[in-house]
Amino acid sequence: MTSESPPPTSETFEARQARLEANYRADPMITISRSCLVDMLERAYLQYEKCWAHDDKVNAIYWDGVLRALHRVLDMEITHG
Repeated sequence: MTSESPPPTSETFEARQARLEANYRADPMITISRSCLVDMLERAYLQYEKCWAHDDKVNAIYWDGVLRALHRVLDMEITHG
């Protein structure tokens, strides 16, 4: 027996899919209220604007990604809610 983990490429697509589905079913779903989502969006926009104003492009790109992710969650709530 070895303490080394197998390389990530050794996992087949089917095995990875089964593992991810098992993890998904094992944990309770996270519920985000619409008001919490709106609050997170407002905060993210403030951070993005602050970074952009200070010419901090690296962090502005980070907050851009956060904004895109939050908007995706909002879109899922609208289309599937």
